[in-house]
Amino acid sequence: MSTFQDKKLVEQFAKVEHEVTTNVKSKNLLLVDIYLYAIMKLHSEYKTNVFKGTLEYLKKISKLSVNGIRESLKNLKEAGYIDYTPVANVCTIYKFTSTDVQFEKLPAVFVLDPDLEPREKGYMICVYQFLIKDQKTNEEYTTYTPSTLAKLINISKNTAIEYTKKLAEKGYIEELKTSYKGIETKVWKFSYRKMAAVANEQITIL
Repeated sequence: MSTFQDKKLVEQFAKVEHEVTTNVKSKNLLLVDIYLYAIMKLHSEYKTNVFKGTLEYLKKISKLSVNGIRESLKNLKEAGYIDYTPVANVCTIYKFTSTDVQFEKLPAVFVLDPDLEPREKGYMICVYQFLIKDQKTNEEYTTYTPSTLAKLINISKNTAIEYTKKLAEKGYIEELKTSYKGIETKVWKFSYRKMAAVANEQITIL
């Protein structure tokens, strides 16, 4: 078990391939599937691109139920993103099979923050790929509405609005000041102040 804090935590990233988060709808994946994939990538072996662990270990690091993990692993395998042969009560080797060379370096704090629910993390992971970087302010933002994001990542519009509100309330995304009104037309940016606050807390990577 290793504990990361302050600068060291900020330097941790989960490399999530673009095809995993852009084909959510066509692959019939769920937000919790994306979250599990990201946390497995965060804990994977860099050189071999594999994750090793039992279902109990996955339960410990993801805070998901064993049945939920089994379902997500099945979905990810059917989507062609992981391959494995399950062995009861034995450490299983999960090989990541995506061949996409493009990926997002997802900050570890997005995956590890205990204040966020697994589906909120999955939503944030999917939204992260649609950010645009402002070269002048260095802020990253999205102009996509919750309705558009819902279609892109295979969730209902109401769910996208709900998660957008929750992430805003928790300080992970902030509304940019514009003349637009209503959540459907607002422009959102990711809050690095929130990331810094989380990084300054002790978070344990099991």
